[in-house]
Amino acid sequence: MKKLILLCAALLVILLPAYLCNASCDGDGGGGLTGFFIYANIGDPPGEGTDYEWRLGLTNYVAEAFGVVSTIGEPRTLLFATPDVETGDTPPNNYVMIIIEGILTGTYKTIEAPLFTGSYYINGEEWEFYAMTLKITTFEAVGGVIEGTFSGTIQTPLAEYVAIVGGQFRVKRIADNSFSP
Repeated sequence: MKKLILLCAALLVILLPAYLCNASCDGDGGGGLTGFFIYANIGDPPGEGTDYEWRLGLTNYVAEAFGVVSTIGEPRTLLFATPDVETGDTPPNNYVMIIIEGILTGTYKTIEAPLFTGSYYINGEEWEFYAMTLKITTFEAVGGVIEGTFSGTIQTPLAEYVAIVGGQFRVKRIADNSFSP
């Protein structure tokens, strides 16, 4: 009986951590993303490209990845993140910016309408969103979060089209009209 109890205890010690990781890790490719970020895997074959997990903002506004609503003209939402600490007001050499023509949860596409645009700037070169679908699942008041997912195709500076998969964002919503690129 002691051997059975010891065997069960050993299995519990070995298998419980794996089970807990499976239960809490959502397979986002970003290793269990938390906090504020914009993440995506860019490249071909799909899912085997480069992971871009950018968590910072512009410290003159907010240190974390952020989202801001513009109510001047047509209402729109801007999402922004960079991998580097930036103290100025202007976007750095590396950043991602997504502009959505709306201020609600829902699904937005680059081709139809277009309802949103976006680009990664990597080492000063623009990688432009081409055929993308973006879904906003959470849109909270100022001080809350804006979060969702995106995927599709991005055009490289060499005019090649590559996959962008597993895109996720969770950004801090800052004061309306406080940032405009």
